[in-house]
Amino acid sequence: MKPSTEWWRYLAPLAVIAIIALLPVPAGLENHTWLYFAVFTGVIVGLILEPVPGAVVAMVGISIIAILSPWLLFSPEQLAQPGFKFTAKSLSWAVSGFSNSVIWLIFAAFMFGTGYEKTGLGRRIALILVKKMG
Repeated sequence: MKPSTEWWRYLAPLAVIAIIALLPVPAGLENHTWLYFAVFTGVIVGLILEPVPGAVVAMVGISIIAILSPWLLFSPEQLAQPGFKFTAKSLSWAVSGFSNSVIWLIFAAFMFGTGYEKTGLGRRIALILVKKMG
């Protein structure tokens, strides 16, 4: 098996994160907001280049933000509040998207689509419709 020459696809999202994180923070933004934007942009680049499947890129992005939440997700004022538990808040943030019913509707649609594609049911239905309707 020939080694892949497209290794740059794996490094490009990380390079984008590093470059944006090292740029000076624009006026009006806090440091943690700028770093969050850097990771967000890196995830978008990863979704465009697809070095791995899109779901993996998204989960890596969510994991990076959840793990580095004291620097990416919360302001120093929030972290300084007595009783503020950033671990619980970051975990809550990371899984909050899964509580939305629209996400599960989209997931179910993709699963049905994959099932239709793998079994050939979609093609059969299309052929029946063409036969009946002309």
